[in-house]
Amino acid sequence: GGGGGPPSRSGCLSRAATALGSSLHFPPSATLSFLLQDTYANPHLRSWNRVHLPYCSQDLWTGQRTVRSRETFDYYFSGHLIVDAVLTHLERHSDLGAARRIILTGESAGGIGVWPHLDWLAQRYPRATVVGAPIAGFYFYAHPYTGPGHTASHLADFREAAWPGHYALWQSFVDESCAAAFPTAPWRCLLSNSSWPYVSSRAFVSEALSDKVVLTAHDWVPASQDPDWSPHVLRYLSQWQGTTSAALAP
Repeated sequence: GGGGGPPSRSGCLSRAATALGSSLHFPPSATLSFLLQDTYANPHLRSWNRVHLPYCSQDLWTGQRTVRSRETFDYYFSGHLIVDAVLTHLERHSDLGAARRIILTGESAGGIGVWPHLDWLAQRYPRATVVGAPIAGFYFYAHPYTGPGHTASHLADFREAAWPGHYALWQSFVDESCAAAFPTAPWRCLLSNSSWPYVSSRAFVSEALSDKVVLTAHDWVPASQDPDWSPHVLRYLSQWQGTTSAALAP
């Protein structure tokens, strides 16, 4: 699941009473229409077991907080612990431990959360081939649009200076090899633009050159201009696309 991350009291409060803030607000059941069982539309994966984890931790699936405090705005940030607990449950109540192929996927915040968990998952299930399929989860530091009509972030601040604070607030779990490469700055490993060279497991990345959610929610581009973008915004979008292309280059 996706949905960004709001590392502020107001951001948390706005989501606390929704499905983005607590499993208490999840529906009792859901139809996973995006994981089709149709033979024609999904011939190779239709018979696979599927596990869907809705996103409610607001920490890009990396949090390891077990105690609420003033520091955490009286909330838990336990995304990684949720993943761990679900896997433990499945190991006890299904044959997950006998799996031979595992695909870890997610979009937006869920896509970001794929990267720190790939090699961890492969180590947990050494008999399985573990691969990632992050969707809209290959992120780099934000350099927001500051031209005429710019807005402000209403999701997590993705500028480089903000990430040490996010890492500390969430007590984030990150890729082990990446953290070893950045011993004084493990927070860098929260974003795949830094972590992917250290991730051994294979991944198929799906990423738009222009991610409207990121551009308008994190990078201050005025959504009100869509589709009649100003020349200033168009120049920014062109630069943004170039940065994405460079980040994804092999």
